[in-house]
Amino acid sequence: MTFSSLLDLNKAQLLSLAPEEVDWILTSKEIFHMADLLGAYWQYDYAALDRGIPGYHAQLKSGLCSDGFFNAKALLAHNNLRRIIASQMVMKLDAVRRSVQPKGPLPGYVFGIPDAASKLAEDVADILGLPLVKLVKNEGRIAVEGEVPADKTGLPVEDICTKGTGFREGVCCLLDAQPRTLIYPHELLILNRGGLSVIEVRGKCYATAALVDERMNEWEYPCTALCKRGSIRIKPKETEENWRLITTAQKVA
Repeated sequence: MTFSSLLDLNKAQLLSLAPEEVDWILTSKEIFHMADLLGAYWQYDYAALDRGIPGYHAQLKSGLCSDGFFNAKALLAHNNLRRIIASQMVMKLDAVRRSVQPKGPLPGYVFGIPDAASKLAEDVADILGLPLVKLVKNEGRIAVEGEVPADKTGLPVEDICTKGTGFREGVCCLLDAQPRTLIYPHELLILNRGGLSVIEVRGKCYATAALVDERMNEWEYPCTALCKRGSIRIKPKETEENWRLITTAQKVA
């Protein structure tokens, strides 16, 4: 397949893309293009709102209103695309290490914040040739499955960061299981939607290292920004009709 950017590809071409064909650092536009083709990305159109087309906005699992939605699971469900994202994270790790003086320790194992990043962390670990420490969710809480290495540094992998809640819980879980384990000073992410540059856990600070930094706002319901201007909130992926509504209601025919 001949192409110069992922922006040149349609959905069928994207799903048939071999991971080794993508050997450059993807732009945020390319990553959002991937997600958009798979029905995993939506952003509210404020210009349409100003033209009198309020449309719909997202009701998140937290109950908050939002002007952006990114469903990483829909993107990572495809083995080739997940491998491409994992390779991008390894490139990001290399860039982070080159930018820090002194470079600090290399990670000794990889762990993913469940559930969406679990398989992604497996791919990152495979590319780096490192063992994986598996974190799972039991009744909504994160738990360690297996042993946590002592005196080795774990590299955190997550799909999306909003407030850092999952990262904090995952790190605390590892430290409780093995107080002598170490955590890499950067967390690898696909998307940093919350604007956090640093996440503090038990007195230590960890920097976010995202493939894409794109602020997506969140508000308590009813929100002044959208609800009170006529936009209706819906759960984007609850039904196919909801997804159709939220992605098309502000478009002019």
